[in-house]
Amino acid sequence: MKKSELRSLYLDKRKSLPQEEIQKQSDIICKFILQNFDLAKLRSILSYSAIPTQHELDISCMHSKAVENSLEVYLPRVSGKFLECVPIIGSTDYVVNSWNIKEPLGKAVDNPAIDICFVPMVYCDPLGNRIGYGKGYYDRFFGTSNKDLIKIGISAFPPKENIDDVDSKDIAMDAVLIPERPYLVTFNESLDKSGFLKKSKK
Repeated sequence: MKKSELRSLYLDKRKSLPQEEIQKQSDIICKFILQNFDLAKLRSILSYSAIPTQHELDISCMHSKAVENSLEVYLPRVSGKFLECVPIIGSTDYVVNSWNIKEPLGKAVDNPAIDICFVPMVYCDPLGNRIGYGKGYYDRFFGTSNKDLIKIGISAFPPKENIDDVDSKDIAMDAVLIPERPYLVTFNESLDKSGFLKKSKK
């Protein structure tokens, strides 16, 4: 299926979910991150602020825990056609932009050394190809970020249908987190080799 068809299909599916279900799924994802990622090995993460009107999964509940573990936590802020990274602390102030996204105020950091980027998405296919809202902000950001950055999509739905019209500007995810087992679906070995995941006990 084409991006436009899948975007419409999965946006409608997500918006049909009651807010209680979105909160439940968000809590599952946050719990998984806190229990399965080795925060002691991470220096910094880039997360996101969920758009409530789009029923995006909200992972902000893990931001304070990450800061408590001495991680640098960044949120994206739109600047023209690009995303800039703004560090957050307990006293960070926010403003809601024209897309209804809560953005942090404060000074952006140029080219921060980010280990993992948690990426909001509408849909992700079985090859890791992501569908967002079609503006290309994250693809442009990934095109200029460090090559070792691990990109993890956050999706309300498991990858099923393939995206037929992927182009050269589209940058695939390394993994996707979904609120049903298996919670983490990986598309290449970069995440496993990074050491950021806790090893399961036999």
